[in-house]
Parts: sequence; C-alpha cells; structure tokens
Amino acid sequence: MKIIHMLGSAAAILAVAVPMNAWAQQVGTYNGTTADGNSVSFTVGVDPSNGDFEITGATIFFTATCHVTGDMVNTGWGFGMGQDIVGGTAPFQSGDEYFDIYSPANIVFHGTQTVTGHLVSRTAVFRSGTPPTQAEFCISPSQAFTATFSTTDRASPLPVGSTAVYHGRTNGTDTRDVVPANR
Repeated sequence: MKIIHMLGSAAAILAVAVPMNAWAQQVGTYNGTTADGNSVSFTVGVDPSNGDFEITGATIFFTATCHVTGDMVNTGWGFGMGQDIVGGTAPFQSGDEYFDIYSPANIVFHGTQTVTGHLVSRTAVFRSGTPPTQAEFCISPSQAFTATFSTTDRASPLPVGSTAVYHGRTNGTDTRDVVPANR
C-alpha cells in the first residue's frame, strides 16, 4: 500500500515539474479570423535566448471607424516581435506612430492547434486633400478571434520592431509598404 501511495505522489510531483509550454503550442503558423471576418496570422518560434516558445510575428487585418469623418478603413499590419508564451498565454501589443494593436487580455493557446483572444486595433490615416494636411484616428472595437494551426512552415518574420502595412483600396488593389526597425 505504501508503494502505491509513493508512486502516486511521485507521478503528481512529475506532473507539476514538467514545463507546461512543452505542449501548449507548436512552432509554425496559426491562421484565423476575427469576429467581423478579417484575417489574422501568428507565427510561433523558439526564443533563442531562453528556449521558450514565442510569438515571432503577426499579421492583423481590421476594419476601423474614423472618429471625425465616420469613414471605414480596411487595413492590415504585419510586424516582427519576440513575445514569450508562458503557460500557454502571451500578452500581445505592437505599435508605432501609425498603428497600435493589442489584446486587452492575454491571447491563449489551447493545446497545439488553436489560439484565441480579443484584439483592439487603431491606425492613423490622412484626411482628404491634395496634399493632405490633417490626419485622424480610426479605431476597431475589440474583436474576438480564433486561429488554428495551419503549417510548420513559418513565414519569415520581420525583424523585431519592423512593420509592414497593407492598405485596402476601394478599387480592389492592395499595396504593401515595409518600414524597417531603424527608420
């Protein structure tokens, strides 16, 4: 009886001692959509400094309402980052002078196949004029998202601090600009 009790105690100790991040997510790309139908993508890699899984990059598309004109803007930002995933969760925020995308609460990895959360997105746009002389903020309210693991192939992440912007156009043409980290 003592041996069975000791084995049960040893198993419980091992379960606690085994790191949770060994099964909480996997290296690769997770693709999905927000509640309003825009696409999201997260790339997971391994942090070379500590061996933990980390979000190495993301691309977030969103529809935002501009606060002055009421216009709707469809845009997307891709960015490199290095955010460690601890216990299956990660805080999420990226931004610069032109955009701010964050999760009001951590994003959560559910096993190796799914990541969920909420995202709030903001961008600044020029107002009409040639040349434009004013800008305004456009904000997307908190959007729930779900992304599922799609491939072990990882998109080459942008360097930490770099961004790529995808501009939605009404004529169906999209453009992409990359802003280096040392601009």
